[in-house]
Amino acid sequence: MKIHASTALVLLILIIAPVQAYGLTSLLSQARTGSHEAMILELQRQRTNTELSLMDATPDIAYRVDNLSRVGTLVGPGGEQFIITANPSVTFTLPDEYRTEIQTGFREIEFTRRLDPPLGDIWTVTPFVKAVQPLRHFFEDDTALDDISYSIAYLQGERSYRQGMLGIDMQVLGLLKLINTLDRQIAALSYNKNVLEETYLRDLEQMRYVVDSSQGRTMQRQIAELEMTAASAQAQRNMQVRELERLTGSPYEGMPFIPPVTPRIAEANLGNTAMLIKGLERDRAEEQLASYKKDVWNIRVEGGYGIGIVTTNGTRDYGHQMEAGVSGIFKDVTFSAGITGQIADPNTVMGYIQGSWSQDGKSRERTLTAQSLEQAAALAQQAYLREQRQFQNNLLSLELDIRAWQREESYLEMQIVHAQKSSQTAEAAFLQGIGREQAVEDAKHALEQLRYDEIGHRINAWMLQREIDQALL
Repeated sequence: MKIHASTALVLLILIIAPVQAYGLTSLLSQARTGSHEAMILELQRQRTNTELSLMDATPDIAYRVDNLSRVGTLVGPGGEQFIITANPSVTFTLPDEYRTEIQTGFREIEFTRRLDPPLGDIWTVTPFVKAVQPLRHFFEDDTALDDISYSIAYLQGERSYRQGMLGIDMQVLGLLKLINTLDRQIAALSYNKNVLEETYLRDLEQMRYVVDSSQGRTMQRQIAELEMTAASAQAQRNMQVRELERLTGSPYEGMPFIPPVTPRIAEANLGNTAMLIKGLERDRAEEQLASYKKDVWNIRVEGGYGIGIVTTNGTRDYGHQMEAGVSGIFKDVTFSAGITGQIADPNTVMGYIQGSWSQDGKSRERTLTAQSLEQAAALAQQAYLREQRQFQNNLLSLELDIRAWQREESYLEMQIVHAQKSSQTAEAAFLQGIGREQAVEDAKHALEQLRYDEIGHRINAWMLQREIDQALL
């Protein structure tokens, strides 16, 4: 029966790979949850989320309490009077996007006692309520910049977190790859040393040379060099194992099972998060420029009502007060206009208009600021295009890496099929008495080396997929 090359590849791993109680995904999960690097990423993510909550926080109702009280005496043509006045008020700012203000309280609370001559007491109480509403929010959207900045901060935070997690995966995979390479080297050195020692002892038994001869000393030196090289490789391996244990937070139990994966790039990739961030930064720069070039204006309308109550020696009189007005700023002009009315004795209605014009002497500064914002918008557009080209170049490079990995896989399959046939041929020849035992051992050693190569090839596939994930993130 003919065995397909890919089937032989899987059978080889199942036959000669030691059974492990844990796998690669378990190690990656441990590193993502228990390592110091993962802890830093989690803290950074929590801080980012807190800053985002701060950016998106809705203010509570704000309030301000004001009061002015006066106490004194007044001496005039009407005699001597003792007067106490107060005007307490509370101003509430509502937590809506318009920041509406509502003011209520007393325009005046006054108590007057006429002392000389003693003509009695006078109470004056004027409660009122007033509302102030900015109108700009009804005509313009002031939240666009805030929304863009929020989106940029969110995407940057998430991308940094996910890139960091993929970076932890790459650290684990890189350490496993290096440990596997050292294991392969140590196994080869150990095998070559054993072969050399057997050859040395057999030559001594057959009296081909003596221990102190030139050939004997050469063999001893070669064996010692292999031992030293193996010891150095073992020390490097132990160091990498300790780093892996620190990263995963668990003892190393041998090379884990590496599931086979085929690196691939998902179809219809039009961009990644980095491109999206650059696009938003471009939009923000353009919005900042457009906002700066807008005519600066702000209008507030206000209206209020109050009732006056005057009590003199038990006699109570009423009066009504109303007011409405508008105030604002347009470019360098400040203006206000309105009307006030009083329904009492006598009835009065009065209007007012007030305005001012000023020039702050900063026209050149504003011109240069506009130029700077235009340049910033142009640079943001170029940065977006550069990120777009970089993304496309990365995809092309990764496509080439995938093809190279596929060629390596095909070559490795051919090597395994050839090594299996060589092993079978050597063992059959040995059983028939026409082959050497050393040839069987050499074939087994070649298969063992291919096991390490296959593990390294699978690790390379995982690392390449992580590189793809990072490029698409």
